[in-house]
Amino acid sequence: MNVNAVIMRTMFISGAIAGLGGMLQVSGEATTHTLSMGIASGVGFTAIIVVWLAKLSPLATVAVAALIGMLDKGCGVAESTYGLSSAVSDILQGIILFTVLGAMFFTSYKIVLRSRKNTDTDNKAASGGESK
Repeated sequence: MNVNAVIMRTMFISGAIAGLGGMLQVSGEATTHTLSMGIASGVGFTAIIVVWLAKLSPLATVAVAALIGMLDKGCGVAESTYGLSSAVSDILQGIILFTVLGAMFFTSYKIVLRSRKNTDTDNKAASGGESK
């Protein structure tokens, strides 16, 4: 069995199925054959955020997608239950996402403070001599 041929065939078939599904979604409603304003409704941007938060891990992507989906639906329920604007749920999602991204940034990078004296000495050594 040629493994590479099976992989390529599977990729082409799954791409064709995804393309057919996208064509059916974009082609409009069956009765009016018109496009709606919210065809994808920002799902692509959400997918980018999900994969980035999951750090390109397939299993983590499933978990993060489930959490983001619950957050989205929870904000929708809070919006309808309490009569909030849709902007409030978007702001809540943004605050949560920026908090998570900030935590990821500060756990990944270390802030190093250097004194001014060390910086001047490093610059002199890099230029190859004393400055006047």
